[in-house]
Amino acid sequence: MQSGAAPGFSETPTLGKRYRGTKLMSEEVVVLRVFNNEIDAGMAQQLLQEGGIMAFVFKDDAGGMEPQLQRSAGVRLVINRADEQRAHQMLRT
Repeated sequence: MQSGAAPGFSETPTLGKRYRGTKLMSEEVVVLRVFNNEIDAGMAQQLLQEGGIMAFVFKDDAGGMEPQLQRSAGVRLVINRADEQRAHQMLRT
């Protein structure tokens, strides 16, 4: 029996054949800007999406139960690295 691992599972997770050689998400995306609240981040996300840039809002506020955490941890607007320069230009105007 393997020490420290549940039966049938190895101790170190591995990528299956399907995912070998693919880039990890952190290499493909970039945090464009960090906002103080979800509303501002959502407005920027909408602006980018209307311009054809896929954008996502990430926040850690305990599932909405602790919205004050948005101010300390921030709300991140994440986009594809290839769209970074165009996204910066769109948000400046």
